[in-house]
Parts: sequence; structure tokens; C-alpha cells
Amino acid sequence: MIYIIGSNGYIAKKIKQLIPKSNLTCISTKKTKDSIKTHIFKKKINEKWITKIDEHDVIFFLSSFGNIDFHEKNKKLVNQNLRNIESNFFSKINSNSKIIFFSSDMVYGGDQNYFRDNSQPSPINEYGKTKVRIEKIIRSYFKNHLILRISKIYSNDLRENTFIKDHIEKLKSSKKIYLFSDNKYHYTNIKFLLKILKKIFFTKKNIIGTYNLPSGKVMSRYDLIKSFLIKFNKMKLIKKIEKISLKHSKIKLPIKLSMKTNLYKILKFK
Repeated sequence: MIYIIGSNGYIAKKIKQLIPKSNLTCISTKKTKDSIKTHIFKKKINEKWITKIDEHDVIFFLSSFGNIDFHEKNKKLVNQNLRNIESNFFSKINSNSKIIFFSSDMVYGGDQNYFRDNSQPSPINEYGKTKVRIEKIIRSYFKNHLILRISKIYSNDLRENTFIKDHIEKLKSSKKIYLFSDNKYHYTNIKFLLKILKKIFFTKKNIIGTYNLPSGKVMSRYDLIKSFLIKFNKMKLIKKIEKISLKHSKIKLPIKLSMKTNLYKILKFK
């Protein structure tokens, strides 16, 4: 059985398309037709589905406790939720289960030219610090773990709710939007992520460890959105983008996050 914890998010919905429904159990804080509602993030509670997880099962842990801004404004709540999930879930399930965790490039502080899989985390914001804490908890309970440090996910399809669609919709309705021009990050296409996951699922090797998941060119948010406006022939909207510097950000963000990985060599992925 494959369990998806945090099954209502955008990435989770895409992953569910790769897995036969008969082999899938979805766990969510929201009540839906195809998921089990859980309280393990907020209450000290025993839930029956947890006891059913055994050493043959795979667990996708996709819950993020909120976005970067939420983490900065709700440190105590995030820390409490993290303590709850450790005591209610990680400490109770079979330690021989396979767990896959989507971490973030925000575990790095951006103080190096590039980061390898074994580079030491040095987060400068609360979001990155939370991801590092979850990584450590997972390693302490599960030898059979796969931690993927992923950059911001986007889709080329403007019908899908990623930040690309959000920015373009704002440009259509607003006089101007402000985008950082000096933050150089990777941005990951959802199709690329799903190809990697398919490789992981169907490879004969049981891949474990912590890996970066770099994708595409390292570029600023401003340059990325500009490239999409050109691609979709929305040139007039470029004039409505105002460049700003990370110096104006209320949240500490890395200047540059360039990553390298050995994962693609292991998967023989080109």
C-alpha cells in the first residue's frame, strides 16, 4: 500500500495519478471522498489507519505546515504541529516502512556557488528550518528513507494552480506587480518531477538517502515570469512587472540556490 500524507495539495494530486487506486490510501486534514481525515497534526490522538502501515508500505509525506510567510508568522504553531506529528505518527508507524519526504531547496542558505547532495543545511528562514527538522526526524526513525530537496514547482499549463498562473492572473487584473530580480533559483516543472518519481518507482534499486532535485536554469523570479509572458505571447504584461531586490523582502531569502545531484546518474536519467 502507498500512503500519501497531505493528499489534497497540487503535487499530491499529480502523484495520485501515477498510483492505482487499489494500492493507495490518502490522508488529509480535510474531509474528502477519497481520503481519510486526520487530526495527527493538532491533537494527541491514536488513529486506526496508522497501525495498518507495515514494512512493505511506502509513505509519501507531503505536508508542509504552510508556506514561507505562514512559517514566519506562526513559529509556535508550526513547532507544536511538528511535535504532534512526531509523537502521533513518525514514532508509531513501522520503522521498516519506506518513507519519501519532499524537502526544499530552502534548507540551504545560498552562501555557496552550488550545493551537492551532502552539503550541510544552513537555512536562513523558518520554512527551511522546519524542513531540516523534519529531515532529521525521518532519519532518526527510518533507515529506508528518501528525502528529495525540491525547488519551486510550476506547470506550463495555465489552467493548473501553480504560482505561474497566479502571477499572470495578477498581472491581468493589477496595474503592477513586484518580483525579485536578484534571487537565482532552480524552478521545477511538474512533468519533470513526475518523470523522476516514475523512475524511482520502477527502478530495481531501492534508492535511499538525501538528494537534491535541480532542474533547468538558475534564474530570478522576474526572469522566469518574463520568459512565460514571452512564451504565451503576453508581451504587454511585461511592462507591468516592477523589479525589486531581496533587500526589500520581509522574509530572509537566499540570493542564489544552485544545486547538483548524483540522483540522476543513479536513475540513468538524461
